[in-house]
Amino acid sequence: MCVLVVDEDDRLLRAWRVMLDSGAADAPVVVGITDGEGALTLAGDRSVDVVVVDLHAGSVSGLDLLDRLRASLPTVEVVLTGAQLSPAEVVRAVRAGAFDVLAKPFVELELCIERVRAALAHKRLADENRLRGARAAGGQVASAWFSLNPAAARRLGQLDRAARSEAHLLLAGPAGVGKSTLALAAHQRSTRASRPPVMCEAVNLNAANLPDQLSQAAGSTLVIEDVDQLSASGQRCLRAHLNLPVQRRARIIATTRESLEARSAAGEFDLILAQRLGEVALSIPTLATRLEDLPHLAHRFLAEAAEAEGRPVPPLSTDCLALLRGRTWREDNLHGLRRALAHAARVAGPDGVTVDDLPDDLRAPPVDSRLTAADLVNLNQPWKDAIASAENLIRATYLRGLLDRSEGNMTRAAEAAGLDRSNFRRHVKRYLRGTHDDVDDEEASVDAG
Repeated sequence: MCVLVVDEDDRLLRAWRVMLDSGAADAPVVVGITDGEGALTLAGDRSVDVVVVDLHAGSVSGLDLLDRLRASLPTVEVVLTGAQLSPAEVVRAVRAGAFDVLAKPFVELELCIERVRAALAHKRLADENRLRGARAAGGQVASAWFSLNPAAARRLGQLDRAARSEAHLLLAGPAGVGKSTLALAAHQRSTRASRPPVMCEAVNLNAANLPDQLSQAAGSTLVIEDVDQLSASGQRCLRAHLNLPVQRRARIIATTRESLEARSAAGEFDLILAQRLGEVALSIPTLATRLEDLPHLAHRFLAEAAEAEGRPVPPLSTDCLALLRGRTWREDNLHGLRRALAHAARVAGPDGVTVDDLPDDLRAPPVDSRLTAADLVNLNQPWKDAIASAENLIRATYLRGLLDRSEGNMTRAAEAAGLDRSNFRRHVKRYLRGTHDDVDDEEASVDAG
């Protein structure tokens, strides 16, 4: 890790190098510079984790440098130092995002060293959390855009295309339909994917803290969950931000449970802001409207939960799948299904997940939860066509499940199926109808290499 020290006093630059050099293999690299303007350039040119900056660092004040660092490098931790600090300066520094403020002269050296090391530890933990979040979101992207339900597939295709634009997105739907997961997947599809997104809940935002979130997300994406709950002061702040030039503002992907138009009509939401947020507004289909997807979603959620617990992925019994498939899921949605499979993954025995491993509130089945021919077969089709469609559905579900489990990796999925890669890819092309063209292109490039 790297600490950048910004101070006009060369002796202090040398002192920080000595103080932070513990001799351990993980001791940070310490870089010193006497000018604030140069510090901005240096911090941008190399990977800096913590900046220790004096309030009077040459031509730029420490507070101004703090503001500019938070805007351009939002993940960097900043420790301010200074002599005769006023209470107002300390308050402003903390509100502006400083990790800590140290008074000069440094009487308690061990305390100063401890606070900088604490900033390094905080940065390391934040980086690890961002990496885990990116991996988790990446694992879901392969299946986020797929549905066996035609209407849901069309809607997800629209979102996929809109994600690649610069338009602000508004994703509407009841709780648990996967709006936040799709928002993160949309960010990964966008031109801003190289920078991490910033996620926040609207109920916690107002004019005092929203600017900091927007600053961190500048040049990236700010995902605002339940934007219909945004306070009036937060709405005014967000509307002002959206008036900035595109290169200076964050892209907003917002989710909402309630109609913003209805809240605007009731005088509870800024109409202009609602229109700006909804440059592309899409309703996310509920699980009840896409029950065709339940089998592959159930297998995917079970695999995720088992892996999170560090356990092998248990098999899912047909009785368990039949019970899940027979529910209406009008309120629980994907969140309810994920919760049920997480519960099952924790309590299932070595023989796999049974009905008894599901949460109590799910074990009371509807009037008839058995899988019937109508679940797989279209009884309005002639015999030959109906059987062919059912077989195709089974093949597509199996292929989709293997691709989900292998996070879209065609080679790993083919190995799990016991097929060579070219044969497996041929089945994918035939039964998933081009939903993996991007994977095929990637595999083709590997073959060409």
